Amino acid sequence: MKKILQRIGLLARAGMLLWGWQGMNAKAADDIFTFKYSSTCHIDETKSHVDKDEEGQKYYLYLYQEDGYAFTQAPSVSLYDETDKVPLLSFTEEQDNDNTCYTYFIWANNIDPTHKYSINIRKYGMTIITKIRITPTAPVIGQTLPSKWDINTTGVLENSLEWMSDGQDVTGFVAEPNKTYSANITLSTETDYEFRDNVTIDPKCVTHDMNNDRSFTFVYEFKTGDAQPSNPGNTNTEITWEKWNDWTINRDKLENGHIAKGYGLSGSAAESHDAHLFLYVEPKDGYYFTEEPKVSWNDTLLVPLPKDSSTLYGYKYQLDDNGSGTIVVEGKAVKKETNESENNGSETSAPAASNDSSEEPYKIINGARSTWNGSTTEGLTIRGDGDFAKFAGVRVDGNWIPSAHYEAKSGSTIVTLKPSYLASLSEGEHTVDIMWIDDSASTTFTVAANTATAQAELDSVPKTGEGVMGWMPEALLLVAAGLTIMGALRLKKAK
Repeated sequence: MKKILQRIGLLARAGMLLWGWQGMNAKAADDIFTFKYSSTCHIDETKSHVDKDEEGQKYYLYLYQEDGYAFTQAPSVSLYDETDKVPLLSFTEEQDNDNTCYTYFIWANNIDPTHKYSINIRKYGMTIITKIRITPTAPVIGQTLPSKWDINTTGVLENSLEWMSDGQDVTGFVAEPNKTYSANITLSTETDYEFRDNVTIDPKCVTHDMNNDRSFTFVYEFKTGDAQPSNPGNTNTEITWEKWNDWTINRDKLENGHIAKGYGLSGSAAESHDAHLFLYVEPKDGYYFTEEPKVSWNDTLLVPLPKDSSTLYGYKYQLDDNGSGTIVVEGKAVKKETNESENNGSETSAPAASNDSSEEPYKIINGARSTWNGSTTEGLTIRGDGDFAKFAGVRVDGNWIPSAHYEAKSGSTIVTLKPSYLASLSEGEHTVDIMWIDDSASTTFTVAANTATAQAELDSVPKTGEGVMGWMPEALLLVAAGLTIMGALRLKKAK
């Protein structure tokens, strides 16, 4: 029995060695050959490979074309010895090939398996395009119909893209809702390329026709849906300030301006109790907008609300209730004094300046650069010299804050930020703007550590000698001293 098992083991090892040798032989054939060719050959390297026949007399080359291409005739394939830097005989083409895969061979005695070789492929004739990959761009309501599509196939040129609707040429028009459009795109080929008569296209089109100049015209159809709302969101009235966390605002294309966030009712208390988020787009101090900024949501332009006391210098947009997404803001403000853009100096027409030299900017007359110490009963009071009848609201760090966070009264205008709101701000310096319908006044204030709370916490801790913590340090010192004395006595006894 033992001998039988030994023989089985020997046979198994022999089989593994044979299998390993064949694998090494096949691997060696792949390792010593590399492909060199121009991009117009469109060789699929993931399929193309070299094998040695079972007798070891020939090396076979299997050459595959990339998907979507074919040659009118077989390429020429030659060999170069990269080790000795000399050219060798060309591969010989086998019979019974087609235009998607070709088989070649070279005698093994012409190949030194210890050398490295490059297989040089030269294309003959035209490259036939059998498949076109295209990325159609559908119409977007409110935007100009696309003028160009992406063609993802080498050797293909886009000649034209024309749009039709209701039998009329609408190229260059703006896409309308609930309308059917057909896109007619004409494609031709570069030099050394040619369409196959029954070329396929991905994705599938409605129709396609070969023209007299061997270009192709493909027809796609699209139907637009209902127009998107002018402002995003739905009619859920349970909107809160925290809903701002659902929005992302992209202001990369806003020059000399800033964004402010607001929250409140859509009208007077008698008209509506529905709360909304509001987005304010305003120029920097000393600048103004010559044109309305472009504010869009999901590629749809938003319509600004009518001007009111909070939008004398900028624009206000309502974000209907609890919508979400990305708002993109584009715009440019120019200087009032020089009528020039800060970036490129282009000239614009500025509003006429007032000749009334008595007009001066509003000022903060009390409470400038104040510090709030964390009191739970007292807020922060700031007084501006503007007429309370023109009072429009308050901004902190550039954002409009709800009236629930402050109290305002006349004399000229006195604003008190409530402790509950101040406690929500981070420690450090903040800016505050008192807004009137014709101007504003600004200052800074500092939120300090809550010293009142901290002192209360300290007063609640027992004094030295009171409670557990009073004697804990002394106890620890006694224990440590006792351990030290015991260690010394044991060491002396051991000696």
